[in-house]
Amino acid sequence: MNVVPGPIEKTISFCIKDTGVGIAKEKQRIIFEAFQQADGSTSRKYGGTGLGLSISRELTTLLGGTITLTSEPGIGSEFILTVPFEAKVVPVLVEDQVPTVETFSPTRENFLKPVAQIVRDPNREPTVVIVEDDKNFANILQDYSRDHGYKSIMVSEGTNAVEIIKEHLPDAVILDIMLPGKDGWQILKELKALTDTMHIPVHLMSAGDAAANRVRREGAISFLKKPIDTGALDKLFTDIMLQGGVKFKQILLVEDHKAQSQALKDMMEGQGITVDQAFDGESAFRMLHENEYQCVILDLNLPDISGLDLLDKIKEVDEFAELPVIVNTAMELDRTSVNRLMKYANAMVVKTSKSSDRLIDEVNLFLNKISEVNKRQSPIIGSAARVINKGKDAIKGKKVLIVDDDMRNIFALSSALQTYDLVVEIANDGEEAITKLEEINDIDIVLMDIMMPKMDGYEATRYIRKQNKWAKLPVIALTAKAMKDDREKCIAAGANDYITKPVDMDRLIALMQLWLGS
Repeated sequence: MNVVPGPIEKTISFCIKDTGVGIAKEKQRIIFEAFQQADGSTSRKYGGTGLGLSISRELTTLLGGTITLTSEPGIGSEFILTVPFEAKVVPVLVEDQVPTVETFSPTRENFLKPVAQIVRDPNREPTVVIVEDDKNFANILQDYSRDHGYKSIMVSEGTNAVEIIKEHLPDAVILDIMLPGKDGWQILKELKALTDTMHIPVHLMSAGDAAANRVRREGAISFLKKPIDTGALDKLFTDIMLQGGVKFKQILLVEDHKAQSQALKDMMEGQGITVDQAFDGESAFRMLHENEYQCVILDLNLPDISGLDLLDKIKEVDEFAELPVIVNTAMELDRTSVNRLMKYANAMVVKTSKSSDRLIDEVNLFLNKISEVNKRQSPIIGSAARVINKGKDAIKGKKVLIVDDDMRNIFALSSALQTYDLVVEIANDGEEAITKLEEINDIDIVLMDIMMPKMDGYEATRYIRKQNKWAKLPVIALTAKAMKDDREKCIAAGANDYITKPVDMDRLIALMQLWLGS
């Protein structure tokens, strides 16, 4: 039998090599797991969350590639990323997962083929039909629709749902399964059987479980299990926008490197975001006055003006005071730069160097901000919920010490807290926090990161509690490691309360109001 050799796959490899501390062989596997580091102690010398390699591995898998590591303690490490020269489509669904982004047609034979979109009048108002009999939850969905630029048509029972959807031909349908009159499965089946409605994306919801294969077979786009949190709802409406081709209002991209600017523009426009480009500060400032933008993406390295100076200039104009600005830079920010950025509550620093996907996430975060719904859905309960209703006055003018070894985390927290008229002081580790407390005698509350080099948050909190003068000083512990016994460890060290990262600002403010008012 003759064996015909298949084509040799072309790949491209990138090698990153250092002469650092190296990684022991027994540690080389675990560092690719989330929140794992070669030195995982809280008092380690080096910072970081232990997420970078985990994320890199997942992204590499999606590209159909591999990452290899060669390392020797005391000599250094070598990482090699190998990816196919031509992109692969790597399936990520497993048997018990439900599709969330992919678009499926209603037949078993071609359920993985994308469904063609309906050609609609570009001037038509984007519309979503919401079929939900729970009035309170329907109101929340209606708020989300409005905040994302959609007209919502509400249907409270299933009997006439198909007729209403056929009449309005919406961009998407959000459909509860358990409905009076006719259940969601039957409605979905009828919609997929009609030529006029079979291509409309349908997102199912239910308090019960739904089999992944049935969701696919019936032609639904996704399934959300109730109770649905704000993150899932925000993603739902982002997906609806992308699938329907609804465009955001324009954003202004200020980037002097034309190739990078064009790459970002192409990527964002592919996500339904309309982009204008400026390649220097003068053009950017002029365009801001000539057009209306929802957001600005600003590089710090511009040919005619520093990005920070341009930001100052923009924010001096009253009409731009609330304009969101995303600072997109690969530069490490020093404390002086962070202090300048901290003046602007509506500015944000992209946390990864020139990361296009992260940048789009931040753009979506600003453009789709739905603070009122988040407050309504906040997990705060009991006394903390009562305290937050007192408003900003309960903490206005209070002085807070943020202790964190990542200046970008400090910036994000500081800019948010300053909207509540709080006075912010910063420290980069436990030792510096204690020095700050000695120097500044009127600090009202401490936000203490746990995972820090030199002196970690546990040790710093224990030291604070041993001093009589700080015995009643509120300390709220912050940590990215949400392990089962973390809260008990933080409380045992002397913290008053505990919150995980990424920080839910509504919950943090409620906790601060609670402890500052006690």
